[in-house]
Amino acid sequence: MAYSIRSERLAAAAIAGWMTLVAAPPAHAQIAPTEQSTPRERAAEMTHRAGTLYKAGRFDDALAAYQRAYDEFPVPELLFNMGQCHKNLGNDERAIFFYSNYLRDQPQAANRAVVEELIDEARERLRAAEARQVGSTVVVTSSAVPAEPVDRSRPLYARWWLWAAVGAVVAGSATAYFVINRDDSDPTGSLGSVDWR
Repeated sequence: MAYSIRSERLAAAAIAGWMTLVAAPPAHAQIAPTEQSTPRERAAEMTHRAGTLYKAGRFDDALAAYQRAYDEFPVPELLFNMGQCHKNLGNDERAIFFYSNYLRDQPQAANRAVVEELIDEARERLRAAEARQVGSTVVVTSSAVPAEPVDRSRPLYARWWLWAAVGAVVAGSATAYFVINRDDSDPTGSLGSVDWR
């Protein structure tokens, strides 16, 4: 059975994400990024801080931290996280922008279907807001199947997509943290490196 490097990295990212969540030191024990740290290390620290802010519902602060992390070390998962922050802040246009850029930079994303659904929901909210502004109904000219009406009787926390999005943000943060902190050097053992060239 042949395994690709990509599947090995995905498995390693999943394990690292789990270990990050389980073995992370408390926030007060985190070391602040310094000028001597690499961009990857600074971005990892900012991503961890942003995840904590996101979980606390401080979406403006989380968005700023994710943006700083992306500026330091751009990885596509941070685009998705910024989209999630904008979604929770009610900035649907900006959320669509970041989700679309995430899918452009990560075309084989594992959560592609969820992200596409989030884009569709944001577009629907924009159309509904535009219809309320104009005072008329929205005429959909697309040949696509119309979306089911949103069930407003259930509370937000009882909707499946919210938890899928939260899980995707946590997984994306853990993956981004792992990708930023991975060591790309050749492993050496007690017998040294083997050069197979």
